[in-house]
Amino acid sequence: MGILDELRGKAEDIKTSSETEKERLERLHQKYLNDINPKLIQFYNYLHELVTHLNVVNLELYTTYKLPIVGELSDYKQGQYKIVADSDTEMKDIKLQFCCEGRKEITFFLDTRSEVERVEEFLSKNHIKFYCKKEKDQRYNVTSGDFRISPIVPVLFRMTADIDASNIVMSITNFDGLGVRKLVLRPEQITEEFLDAFGSYIIRRESDFLKTKISDLDKQKIRDRIHEEKIVQEQELKRLAEAEAMAELDKRKHDKKGMFTALFTNRK
Repeated sequence: MGILDELRGKAEDIKTSSETEKERLERLHQKYLNDINPKLIQFYNYLHELVTHLNVVNLELYTTYKLPIVGELSDYKQGQYKIVADSDTEMKDIKLQFCCEGRKEITFFLDTRSEVERVEEFLSKNHIKFYCKKEKDQRYNVTSGDFRISPIVPVLFRMTADIDASNIVMSITNFDGLGVRKLVLRPEQITEEFLDAFGSYIIRRESDFLKTKISDLDKQKIRDRIHEEKIVQEQELKRLAEAEAMAELDKRKHDKKGMFTALFTNRK
């Protein structure tokens, strides 16, 4: 087999694989347009109205946070709501932002390097602003730190389209305590009842929302969807294998024809 035949075969394989991948991406994008995007728009419209009202009404909403060294701190007032989306027509990312603000700045002193580093890492990881005046020894090693911590805790609810999995991923930062929690929502879960419960959760009237166990029916729906996606993937792999087999058959025919031509030429 000549170099051109070899390259021709590889090029055909790549072309077939690329076409299959393109079809997969187009199918997923269409599913996003049909299933996910309308739900994200519905989510955004509800939250936009909720934020508008909350900024006017200014409910007295409070929560408690646990910080290193000082322990639990109460009376963090919730407010200053804002919502943004990445698009008006094809939404893939929605952010609901607000903050919980304590009564005053928190201060304390730490006299060991390990404690200073531990607290700095914790505060940075949870997006809390702080200032630390550090003392150092003659070798410039940190020996102590005098902390001033902002009383403002940023809160973020982020809804993101997971197009590959045809789901919506919700990440919750610093709402039920410091830290991040992630949940996976199916588009069909986003109903008026769900949004109403979510609104109650935001204003801290329904603390167990999003913490309930998945029902057997929902589990079965998830299993069915995974089974359907597996079938589609198997069909794609089968089609790709058939295309590769046809390419290999064409190559063998070409090689056989070349061999007969060479044999005929030698006999002459």
